[in-house]
Amino acid sequence: MPIPFLYSDPTYKLLAYVHPNPDTPEEARALILEQLRATYYKLVTTQDKNPAKSGDLAISLSADEAHSMPSLKVLFGLDQLVDVINAELEPEERMGKLALNTQSRNEAERNQFLLITRKLANEMGCCVDIEDLPDEYTLWLYGSRRQIGALMRVLAH
Repeated sequence: MPIPFLYSDPTYKLLAYVHPNPDTPEEARALILEQLRATYYKLVTTQDKNPAKSGDLAISLSADEAHSMPSLKVLFGLDQLVDVINAELEPEERMGKLALNTQSRNEAERNQFLLITRKLANEMGCCVDIEDLPDEYTLWLYGSRRQIGALMRVLAH
């Protein structure tokens, strides 16, 4: 996931803003948190139910709706999201991850590796995260333990 996203799972009352970079500096984290607070405040205090009039898309919540919403967790990196999800799930339902890596520094080889991994992930219903370091290129596949186990069995043959 190259861009921030919202993760919602009403069954487990999970709501999270996920920033993909686990190494986000503290100053940037503080700015992100402040922007999220301002956006949340704007959403819950907006009384204008006609977005066309205000120019912004506005959501107005009743007191009961606001009270029943899960608190927003702010996470940096997919590993934190996996930890939050796994805390709610039974062991057999938990998320798994698999690292595929190469030490090739060749850009074309890395791009081909990414293309193949994305196709594999798409077929298996998994997500891909990229860790691009000068000496190592790692592609992390995230999915259910069942999916990751099936991938590991296929790759072992």
